[in-house]
Amino acid sequence: MVYDRASDRELSPIEGYPGILVKALRPTSMIFRFSAGFIEPAHHHTLTHDVYLISGRQIVQNVTKGTTLEVNAGDFLSTPGGDVHRVLYLTDAELFAKFDGTDDMALPEKNKLEIVETVEQAREALGDWNQRIGEK
Repeated sequence: MVYDRASDRELSPIEGYPGILVKALRPTSMIFRFSAGFIEPAHHHTLTHDVYLISGRQIVQNVTKGTTLEVNAGDFLSTPGGDVHRVLYLTDAELFAKFDGTDDMALPEKNKLEIVETVEQAREALGDWNQRIGEK
């Protein structure tokens, strides 16, 4: 049995990824915390992964399917393996992620992980995303 009491939970930084903390609960199940304004550049995972947003708000753009969603605390999202997607964290956020196997991540763009500080910067980043995939 694996038990992780939220009040005792300690997450660790991921080297080279400022703005992300993680705790692996099992090899395929993790808790992540992201700072407000953090942007995950376009990337994909080989296998499907499920996300339950525990707290916070994020914008998720599935580049492969051309869709954009606002995800709020309590929402669930499943992204099929191979679908290229981006995420913008509008607030500090904590989420549970379950991968259909050992996690892997591929960054098809040359973007670096970055943090924006204002809503205006976030809107600019989203506008740039929309231009890249031809949305208006």
